[in-house]
Amino acid sequence: MNDTISRFSLSQRAAKALFNYQAFSSGNTTVTLLHGTAELRLHGNVIATLDPYEGLMITDAGWNTNVTRVRLNALPGVNLVGGRLATDLLIVPEWDGEWIQIPYWGKDVDKLNEVA
Repeated sequence: MNDTISRFSLSQRAAKALFNYQAFSSGNTTVTLLHGTAELRLHGNVIATLDPYEGLMITDAGWNTNVTRVRLNALPGVNLVGGRLATDLLIVPEWDGEWIQIPYWGKDVDKLNEVA
């Protein structure tokens, strides 16, 4: 399987697990559940959290790599290109990778449930 397609598919499955509050593990990517919060981890580093109060929060955990961006871009409302972060409601021209809250819409989450 093409490595890019494999990373994309893995990212989509991880995003689906995060938004469905389900544990997931494949290779270097996991979704864990802790006290009502779902955490997306890459190489053990938390790169996204989802909870009913804070919503979706992301970070690059100090690792602005292609794989980190692929995992984060699979999340509804996230669009990372280089150092630029854009969402439906937010544009951050020079995102520093620190924690940031991402507004998202239910329609984008519904698309995740179509992922096998």
